[in-house]
Amino acid sequence: MNSDGSNRQTVFTLESDDIYFKFADSGSKLVFVGVDITPQTIYVYDLNSGLLTELTVAYGCRSLDVSPDGETVVYESFSGLHTEIFTINIDGSNRRKLTVDSPGDNRLPRFSPDGEWIVYTALDENVVAHIAIMDTDGSNREILTSETNRMDRDPSFSPDGRFIVFTGSNYWNDYDFR
Repeated sequence: MNSDGSNRQTVFTLESDDIYFKFADSGSKLVFVGVDITPQTIYVYDLNSGLLTELTVAYGCRSLDVSPDGETVVYESFSGLHTEIFTINIDGSNRRKLTVDSPGDNRLPRFSPDGEWIVYTALDENVVAHIAIMDTDGSNREILTSETNRMDRDPSFSPDGRFIVFTGSNYWNDYDFR
């Protein structure tokens, strides 16, 4: 539909109650995962041709993002004992696991506006959530928050890339937006 609510159209139908999607390729493609479909599968839907393509299976995937150039998808998927961060090219090639041997789950990855960084939620061995950042090839991983009595999650970059906003809560469910 248009941004004013007019011209609603069904572009495809999927048997899912929980779909997470992002636009790619300047808005001509939708990249999405049906969260409640087993196994969770990431698809690319071309709005111009109507072609629906299965990109990859991503067990446990609840979040994905598309690089600013529209060429790469970053997502989470179960791998061994934990959820890890992966990338794959929009054409299905070059699937790479970016986080390796983490002490806990890694979730909710987001690209920086310049496409140079990925920020995400990293759980430590005590199941405390922190905000972490790494290069898009998985190198230079750094934990940005280190509080032990908070659950910091859902990070996102500001449009200019200068700031990272995230949700933080203590164990009593007091929420801060930082």
